[in-house]
This record gives sequence, C-alpha cells and structure tokens, in this order.
Amino acid sequence: ISSVVLLTDGQNDNDPNGITQSGLLAELDRDSGVRVFTIAFGAEADKEVLRKISEATDAAWYNSSDPAALNQVLPAVTSNF
Repeated sequence: ISSVVLLTDGQNDNDPNGITQSGLLAELDRDSGVRVFTIAFGAEADKEVLRKISEATDAAWYNSSDPAALNQVLPAVTSNF
C-alpha cells in the first residue's frame, strides 16, 4: 500500500495564498493508488476537512483531538498496512 499518514489540525495557518481546500481536494485522486490517512490532532482540529481528504483517496480518518486518544489511534491507522 502506498500511503501518507497526516497528523494535523487541518488548518492552513502559514500561507493564506497557498492551496485552498477545494484545490487540494481536486488534486487528490483515488486512482493514483496513494491513500492519505488523516489524524485530527488538537481540540480545534478541522475534522470535516480531514475526513474529506481521506475519503477523496479511499482512506480513513481518525479523531485524536484529545491527545490521550493518540495511543489508540496510531495502532488503528497502522492496521491498514
């Protein structure tokens, strides 16, 4: 399996002129064979955008907005490989 695991809050804080959510989703391709597994991290994580990113690549997203949940989330992510 070719995949990326992305641990993030889902916010684009650094470059307001960077890629937009719709632009990113348009670039993601289920047929590429690369699956993007997202992990929502932090209380302010944008869970909806992370879900959309994973679904666009036929992958799963995981909620770890509570840092204590990370110990449970990581084994769940790696079970996909």
